[in-house]
Amino acid sequence: MEREALLSKLKKVSAGRCARLSYLTHEGKRDLQADVDLCDRLINRTDDVLHASPLEHVAQCFSASHRSGPFRGWSQYRKEFSNECADE
Repeated sequence: MEREALLSKLKKVSAGRCARLSYLTHEGKRDLQADVDLCDRLINRTDDVLHASPLEHVAQCFSASHRSGPFRGWSQYRKEFSNECADE
């Protein structure tokens, strides 16, 4: 798997696991593909509203001067989506 595809999948797994705190199965099973699928459901909603809270905990290291959301030196996953902040 190429680096960018792997990085994208790992971000989705991480966001899915953050969301899974609310959606944990009663059996307590961990399944990478189920985490990716859960993240995809949060991102690809039919009402075009991004469920972004699980995505804000996932970040990638950047230069110390980089700012993304509340992070300095990190790039927040939720900022990769144009609809991450709803207009009121």
